[in-house]
Amino acid sequence: MKTQSDIYSEDYILIHPLRRRIINLLQNGEAYITKIARKLEMGSKDRLIGFHLKVLEKNGFVTGRYDLENPNTVPIIVRYYCLTPKTNETLRRLAENLQENI
Repeated sequence: MKTQSDIYSEDYILIHPLRRRIINLLQNGEAYITKIARKLEMGSKDRLIGFHLKVLEKNGFVTGRYDLENPNTVPIIVRYYCLTPKTNETLRRLAENLQENI
């Protein structure tokens, strides 16, 4: 069972502005770090995006999988990220709590 402290910690993770932008982008489907950075117009901020994806993944909000890009030419291993059901459940709970407190 989650404690109140666990719930506040999850809320804190999801309210970070850049993480919210990443989550909003991943609502449309999976993406890899460079694509996320491009879509968020963050240029060469791959390391920053990667850091926040690791935080989200460590806390169960995203999951990643590796895939091979360009298998017929020079293959590149790419890690794709997508949202987990926990993300939408937590966002829904956050929204409900906000509505109750308005």
